Amino acid sequence: MPAPMTTYAKLSGGPQTPVLDSDSNLWMPRSSSFKNCYAVEVDMYWHFFTEEDGVIANQTGPYMHNPTTAKGGHVVSASYDISQWFRPMPLSYTLWEGQDTIQMTEEEPAFYINFQTKHKVVLKQFELTPDIIDFSHEMAYFKKIMPHLPLSEIYSRFKRNNSNKIILKKIKENIIE
Repeated sequence: MPAPMTTYAKLSGGPQTPVLDSDSNLWMPRSSSFKNCYAVEVDMYWHFFTEEDGVIANQTGPYMHNPTTAKGGHVVSASYDISQWFRPMPLSYTLWEGQDTIQMTEEEPAFYINFQTKHKVVLKQFELTPDIIDFSHEMAYFKKIMPHLPLSEIYSRFKRNNSNKIILKKIKENIIE
């Protein structure tokens, strides 16, 4: 997926309580998992969802390219079952030790996404309406208030509450042809 614009983030104040200076609103500081490294998120918030069961979306850094961001840090890999939970897939970076700045260049690869499925993947763009965004925020917030709940239980609750059917209906109503 390409970077949407050329922008930078400069962090200060320590990795656990970072303060951000940036030329755009895309960047958000995060508390780092590492003692001496800053962490930051890019507010691109891609959303993926499918009605086909068991499709895992894997997000990795663009290891076959040399983007500007690689000088400042690396993409934090992520994956989840996009048929069993609807939430944004944020783009997170951990900066290299000693680095306090990261830059992104428009149209350079920001990350790779791979879908684990035996079927052909057809991506369809849909409008992120306020209703869909609210739904997404509720799903993301659920993980924040119950951080130790395993993904298998989150997936189970998502289906048990018919959340998969609710969001699929909203997405289908807002597909951009």
